[in-house]
Amino acid sequence: MRQGDLSYPARAIRTTEWLYIRNLRPDLWPAGDPEKWKAVGSFGDVDGGPSKEQLIARRDQDLERFFRLAFEKRPAAELYDLARDPCSWRTWRRSGPR
Repeated sequence: MRQGDLSYPARAIRTTEWLYIRNLRPDLWPAGDPEKWKAVGSFGDVDGGPSKEQLIARRDQDLERFFRLAFEKRPAAELYDLARDPCSWRTWRRSGPR
């Protein structure tokens, strides 16, 4: 959940080789605001549970990479090479993979 109950608009195009995602509001948090909003806790678009609790609790430790993948803000455009990266872990920039 986000203040103002804003959505996180994104559009995507996928082929067998590529995935392109256009995040229309990269200024917003895709998993919800990090601060509690209404009755929902931090990152309210992700259901509560042990995985979420551990990612948040250990975000500055051994789970930092996974915390960033799950909760961090996204760039305005993401491009994934699905042949080399079928799980879409690394977005491409003009200079190569990030």
